[in-house]
Formats: sequence, C-alpha cells, structure tokens
Amino acid sequence: MAFAAARRGASVTVVDDGRPGRATPAGAGIIAPWATELSGEAYQLYADGADAYPMVMAALAEAGVDDVGYARNGALVVRSGPDLAAMHDRLTERTAASAVAGRPESVDEADARRLFPPLRGGSSGIHVPGGARVDGRRLAAGLLDGVRHHAGEVLRGAVSIVDGHVVVDGRRVRAETTVVAAGAWVTDVLPRRQLPVSAQRGQICHLRVDGADTGRWPSVLPPADHYIVPFEHGRVVVGATRESGIDDVRITAGGVRDVLARALDVAPGLEHATLIETRVGLRPSPTDGHRPVIGPVGTGTWVIAGFGAIGLTIGPTVGERVAEMLLGGDDDPLLRPFRPR
Repeated sequence: MAFAAARRGASVTVVDDGRPGRATPAGAGIIAPWATELSGEAYQLYADGADAYPMVMAALAEAGVDDVGYARNGALVVRSGPDLAAMHDRLTERTAASAVAGRPESVDEADARRLFPPLRGGSSGIHVPGGARVDGRRLAAGLLDGVRHHAGEVLRGAVSIVDGHVVVDGRRVRAETTVVAAGAWVTDVLPRRQLPVSAQRGQICHLRVDGADTGRWPSVLPPADHYIVPFEHGRVVVGATRESGIDDVRITAGGVRDVLARALDVAPGLEHATLIETRVGLRPSPTDGHRPVIGPVGTGTWVIAGFGAIGLTIGPTVGERVAEMLLGGDDDPLLRPFRPR
C-alpha cells in the first residue's frame, strides 16, 4: 500500500521493526489462483491479484525496480482420473475471466514431464500458461525501494501505537492516516481490537538443481496444499507447512521432513537436489473463514491483515485499491466485504 500511495503523490512514511518471521520475505510467491477451492468474494479478490501483477510490475519498473523475481512461467495443475476432468472445467471457466491466465490445456505424462522433468512417472494434468511466480524477499525490498524513489521515508525500529499515534524508538511519527499492516503481529499493534487473525507457521525449503534451466519450468500444484515453485539459476522452492497457532520461527525436523516428503512424492526427480536453505514465515492467518480484514478501525486508522497463504498474490492489488480510497477515491466494491466487523 505504501508504494501505491507514494506513486500517487502522497507523503508516505513506512515504519518497520524488522522482526524475524515476516511472511512476505519467506513466501514462495506462486501466483496461480484459478485452481483454488476458494469461492465467492475471497476468490474474486484472489483472482484480481493475479490480473493486477503486470500493472504493479510496470509501476515498479518505472521507479527503477526491475527485478523482483516475477515471471509468467506457467502453472502445472497435477490431477488424474475424474479429478482431472472436474479441474479442467473449473480452470476453463475461471481463466476465461482472467486477463493473464491464458487458455488451460490438458497434458499427458510425456508433456507434463517435458514441462517439469522431475515429475513422477504417470503424472498428467492441466497447464495454465499465464501462471506466475515472484520472489517474496525481492518483492518486499523492491516495494520499499519504490517508496524511496517517490520521496517516501522508511524508518526501522521498535514500533508501537500510543494514544492513536505511531511511535518508532520513542519518536512520534505524525500522520493524517495510519495503515497497520503488521502481519501476524497485528493484534500486538492494535491490542484493543479483536481481529480475526492468528499466526500460522510456514516452513519452506529451497533446493538447487544443478545443470537444469529451472527458470523455464512451471510451478506445480498437486492436489494437496503443497507446491513446487521453480526460479532461475537452479533454485526450486518446495513448501509449505501450515502450522496453525504457532508463532515461533524455528526450523523443525518434522517440518522439513513433511515438506520434502510431499515434494518428492510428486517429483522424485528432485531427490538429488541440494537443500540450500529453509525459510520460515508466520502467516497472518484469517480465523473468520477465508476473510482478510481490510478497512478502517477508528478515526484515521486502517488495518490490512489476515491474508494467510494468498498474501503475495493479493497484496499488491489490495495496496493499490486501499491507496486509491485513502486518497479520495470511491468505496471499492471488491474490498467492501472485508471491512472489520
């Protein structure tokens, strides 16, 4: 939201306490909402997030930020039997309404393994050419660089809200409007509000596949919540755990075992890849169904929270829409259902 407001000419100050476990820098960044079981208002917001990405990337490029790991590398939805036909129908209907998805095509085992060579034999599915991915860590840094480019300020230090005012390391930051986007710690910043958000730990493993042009591989979406997201230079991200109610950032043996076992079940060809890193993020998980919280919580204070596992997809479009409203635009019908109750 800060970048969206700054590029519209607003005076913006971002305050960040830099605590470990932030979800955005840890996230794998898969952008392919069309296969999800989400429906209704939550799905509409999710789908809009994917459609908005090219515009946000163009705005970042104009600000001199041209590499956040974004690429439309495609998405391979792995299914078989009756599930394959039902998913093809869902994807056909949903991608028809998308500006970026392209036309889904069924792929047999040979084509699936051509697209993603490490796949298990016998795999088939549906290829969505407009599926994309983004590096959450690079995106977070790039958005802050974009804020600075538009004359915004970024302050780092201990953050609190005292008598309705933001305080950073004892310094009061004056603002007409404060937007609290504190992720899993939103209730720490706004302790008087009973917001439907709790921490959910996600452990994500990064692998290196030597000698492969992984940047061209599509992301893989198996039937479960886990996924495989390839990046350039041999990096392949596999994840993630969904450990509800856990707010520490430890990497656990059980978490790594779970992530790798599920990944290798889908793509056994990754078994010789090098495990180079495990990232941990605390997702701000919505506890009221799949409803994020977006809107005012008092005079001059807004909250953006509860995005859960879809935050990297919907974050940029939510930021654009909130900035437009705060700077005098009309009430946004896409965000209206998610106002704090």
